[in-house]
Amino acid sequence: MSMSIHRESPHRSGAAHATRRTSVFVTVGTDHHPFQRLVDWADRLAADPTLDVTVQYGSARAPQRATGHAALPHPEVLRLMREADVVVAQGGPGGIMDARACGRLPIVVPRDPRLGEHVDDHQQRFAAHLARRGTVALASDETALTALVRGAIHRPAGFTVAPQESPTAATGQAIEASLVAVLHRAGRRPRRPGRLDRFRRTTTGHRLPAAG
Repeated sequence: MSMSIHRESPHRSGAAHATRRTSVFVTVGTDHHPFQRLVDWADRLAADPTLDVTVQYGSARAPQRATGHAALPHPEVLRLMREADVVVAQGGPGGIMDARACGRLPIVVPRDPRLGEHVDDHQQRFAAHLARRGTVALASDETALTALVRGAIHRPAGFTVAPQESPTAATGQAIEASLVAVLHRAGRRPRRPGRLDRFRRTTTGHRLPAAG
């Protein structure tokens, strides 16, 4: 599948002018399960010459067209998110909050356990819950991802988090509480007690009190 997305450059130089390529950063996170589906979707996006796509692809096969990195230091992930026009992330809380901290409303593609992308469906439940709250834009399939990327390019304000919405302690607690609620409704607790502590530190720079 291919698409053509064009963004008008605000600066013209005579009749001929260069159109800046739109930057898209895609991250699959650090889970050890390959997320080949998202990497392949991102690689097909990269077939559009107006897009500059960078993918952190983890344990999946490297992309053929997009710029690929198996792993990136966290400061580099944050830099790429800040500089990207569009951010696409898996359905884990860390990447979602990182994107919002960098001023981006993330397009989220949750991992599907039926495809061997995770051990359970908590990302699907969590992403759907946040999408209902307007915290993320949810892409459930490749068509939706393409449409959301197109929307982010043509309506960038709709995919930009206002400064007052950046992750304060209260915002971090609210999203953490959403994750805990989703897990509890499924009759489960977080698999690793340290996960939420790491999430708090990542999103606010310090340890938050546990959510109720």
